[in-house]
Amino acid sequence: MRIDTLTSHSPNVTMNAHGDWTGSAKDNRTHLAIELSAQNLGHMMDALGFPGLIDGGATHATIDATFAGPPSAFALPKLDGLLSIDVAEGRILDVHPGAGRIF
Repeated sequence: MRIDTLTSHSPNVTMNAHGDWTGSAKDNRTHLAIELSAQNLGHMMDALGFPGLIDGGATHATIDATFAGPPSAFALPKLDGLLSIDVAEGRILDVHPGAGRIF
């Protein structure tokens, strides 16, 4: 199955994706190329289930990944692929003194 356009909009994240679902009923894989954008990375991370890590940060990210199963089995921990992310003007919360502050 070919996924030509998959689009999702929420107050925190805009997502556009396309890809393929291939294989047999017992052995199948999904490949998705996903583009994510958000005015606030902190809000996007909250929406993705990782709350309280980042404050602010206009963000653009791309994911080119595959995972076992149908598109409905999408889950971040299952992905195998590449992530590219560009973040501006945000801050990492709860950073302790030392190397973390330099980052």
